Amino acid sequence: MDDLKKRKLEETNNGETSEEQLRLLLQFKGALQMQLALQRHLHEQLEVERNLQKRIEEQAKLLRAYDQYKQTKANKSSSGDDYRSMNLDDNDADP
Repeated sequence: MDDLKKRKLEETNNGETSEEQLRLLLQFKGALQMQLALQRHLHEQLEVERNLQKRIEEQAKLLRAYDQYKQTKANKSSSGDDYRSMNLDDNDADP
């Protein structure tokens, strides 16, 4: 009789353990699903940040090119002014 009682007790304990394990597994599954969703969100955010960084770099490149253009134009303009002033000085000396 003692063996029969022990088996029934073990079966009862095993059933409770299985229920507890199932509950823990479901919690673990939920945690993994949340982690996966978070990883997807972070991946999407990283892609957005990469695209923004590319746009920022492109804008910086355009600004540098525009600045260089303006400097070149300003240098040509000032060189032309010097040439004109030299010509005017030469013309003023003739009359």
